[in-house]
Amino acid sequence: MLENTKKMSIRDRIKILLMSRGISMRQLVKKLNEKKGISHSHTNLSRKLIKNTIKFSEVEEIAEFLDYEIIFKDKK
Repeated sequence: MLENTKKMSIRDRIKILLMSRGISMRQLVKKLNEKKGISHSHTNLSRKLIKNTIKFSEVEEIAEFLDYEIIFKDKK
């Protein structure tokens, strides 16, 4: 699905994945908060994505929630 997205930001990639699952950013934050028992805001996640300061572990959680896996592929 994301074959031609080499120059796309992580924010745009996550937005595409959310749209493909029919989930809003607010719904994602709500579900992640329920899973982790914490309270992060939609604004906080959006800011991290815009500033490109999101942690890899957070991206992994998002991928897991959306039922995707992150694969590292040799460029050769």
